[in-house]
Amino acid sequence: MKYLSLVLSGLNRNQVRSFLTLACITIAFLLYGLLTPVQQLFTEGPNISGADRLIVSPRHSITDMLPLSHYNKVLTINGVEAVAHQTWFGGTYQDNEVSFTQWAVSHDSFFDVFGEASLNSAQLDTFQRNRIGAIAGRRLADELGWREGDRISLIPNIWHNKDGRAWEFELVGIYDADDETVDTRRFFFRYDFFDEYRLFGEGTISNLLIRIEDAASSNQLIATVDGLFQNSSDETLTVTEREYILSFARQLGDISTIINAILIAVLFTILLVTANTMSQGFRDRIPELAAMKTLGFQDMAIFGLVVGESVMIFLIGAICGLGIAAIGLIFFSDFTAANQMGVVSLDAATFISGLVLAVVTGIAVGTQPALQAKRLRVIDALRSA
Repeated sequence: MKYLSLVLSGLNRNQVRSFLTLACITIAFLLYGLLTPVQQLFTEGPNISGADRLIVSPRHSITDMLPLSHYNKVLTINGVEAVAHQTWFGGTYQDNEVSFTQWAVSHDSFFDVFGEASLNSAQLDTFQRNRIGAIAGRRLADELGWREGDRISLIPNIWHNKDGRAWEFELVGIYDADDETVDTRRFFFRYDFFDEYRLFGEGTISNLLIRIEDAASSNQLIATVDGLFQNSSDETLTVTEREYILSFARQLGDISTIINAILIAVLFTILLVTANTMSQGFRDRIPELAAMKTLGFQDMAIFGLVVGESVMIFLIGAICGLGIAAIGLIFFSDFTAANQMGVVSLDAATFISGLVLAVVTGIAVGTQPALQAKRLRVIDALRSA
């Protein structure tokens, strides 16, 4: 802290150069702050509720369907607490302008498995009695201005009904969630009504959801479920809910390698640009540094001042960039939550690692001009001035 005013005055010596350098560093750490949490999302899996849930899907393709009879067979397996089934609908709302997640679900068991959805008993009772009843998430209802009792029309893209018209539902409940990782932009309606009214595919479902009694026994249950249907015409692939969602993300490619390549390229470029800027700044300040040595500043003090300027500008840029990234991730998190990938945010570990990276990079960039300043002879500096 003794030389902090000298460090700051050094940065203020050429304001345009310092501003442009700071802007480059801020952009670099903005990318670091945005891409690192996304990389963690694709490598470690989403931060979601439902760690004790398994999803049973068709083994060969998600476009295949499973027979409804699988539901009753899975119920008999020891260690299974509850089972529900769901079928992807994929319709649109308001003349194909609005789309959101829609599932036809087993109305008598789905909310036993999807326990993090908060519904009062009256809403749940109405859903179980009303064949055209539907449940929407709070965020979805707020976005579209829905209220209980509204009639909701969905235009089918896959599952056309026997009348060839839009599907009509009555909104009987809106679910909330205390956990921010729970997606409240989903729409559920009764499978029995859907199965009776659809034009084809009766008696089939997209997948099963299993809530297990002990999350530690998930691997054993996965083997048991898949073994139950092995060598049948409808084999299954059972995974945890986290792995199921992550598998969709991995279809985009090796996101982790791509992000690493981008970060390395950006940081290396910034390292070269900033090193050149710091060297130029040293050359401009040779007379000033010589005068400081004449006034009694020791070589190591000069060395520390130059390195300190480099570290300071990197720290300021890192804090600015990471702060902007944290704000940006709030909005990006809405997208990941809407796509059932959980919440993504800039955690403390990423922020601290960014600051450490800034310090290390600042030292690396500042060491070479600092060594030149340390070795500078006053007579040589005055001769070249």
